[in-house]
Amino acid sequence: MKLFSVIIPAYNCGDVLGKALEALGQQTVPVGDIEVIVIDDASTDGTRSLVEPFAREGLVKYFRNEERLGSGVARNKGLGVATGTYVMFLDGDNVPAKDCLYEHLDFHKRFPGPQVAVLGNPRYPSDIKITPLMRLDDVGLAFRYLKHGDYCGWADFSSMNISLKRTFLSERFDEKIFARTIGFEDTDFGFRLHKKGLKIVYNEKAVSYHHHFRTPQQFLEKVRRYGAAFRLWLESGDKDLLKEIAFIGRFLPERGPKISVRYARYAAQRMLINDMTINMFLSLAKKLEGSNEAASSFLYRRFFNYYFHKGYYENDLP
Repeated sequence: MKLFSVIIPAYNCGDVLGKALEALGQQTVPVGDIEVIVIDDASTDGTRSLVEPFAREGLVKYFRNEERLGSGVARNKGLGVATGTYVMFLDGDNVPAKDCLYEHLDFHKRFPGPQVAVLGNPRYPSDIKITPLMRLDDVGLAFRYLKHGDYCGWADFSSMNISLKRTFLSERFDEKIFARTIGFEDTDFGFRLHKKGLKIVYNEKAVSYHHHFRTPQQFLEKVRRYGAAFRLWLESGDKDLLKEIAFIGRFLPERGPKISVRYARYAAQRMLINDMTINMFLSLAKKLEGSNEAASSFLYRRFFNYYFHKGYYENDLP
């Protein structure tokens, strides 16, 4: 039995995935203690030819879906064959630093309870210029309020860089609710584990480098699909989820208190940004990236809200 099973769902991230696999072979945790499981979700970019040499050398267990089934299904396949004491979820566009797994292991030893998960620290590579849009698309930015060793809430569960004791993983990612879209499949998974006692502790030193840089159009399309996924999740019949008013209000201020700063901002945004003005403001935000990052960031945050609501209320799924 291995110490770590690292489960990586992959879709068209071949170049970065190659770097991630090389990095996993150079960890300070002995390579013989690491089981790497790659589930190729019907990639079309040559991911298969990139991973197969690692598989032939016995460094990777490689599985391929012949049609795209989504990252939740891919992770479940990985869980089905994992043998490690600890299961780590790592996205295919994340490259772990050399001490990443050691830091996960260190915290699991410090927090040995079976219900304790270790949340790592995904960030952009240090050698690239961070734009306002990239900051908004930075999953790890949500963890910056945390201090090293802090416990955090279930809503911080992110399958980009997290590890859990395999014996605690009685749940699986939902393959029905999120089958036709992206977003919130890992948050839902974390919420269901939370109801069974999950505790999450943050390790700032468990770093991975996120190599996924979207255009504004790609980012906003992702946000629209996240809105659609959020609606499907809320309509799934989980009564406990519907009680999480504060969490829901983070994305849908209209579902929260009407007398609040968040709702006032939402109401003002609806008047300012709409189908008639969105292209004009998108162009302005792009122009301001180099000269006024604060203003550009402000506009991109408004676009996030606009496109999230668009996806939520249209529920326009591909």
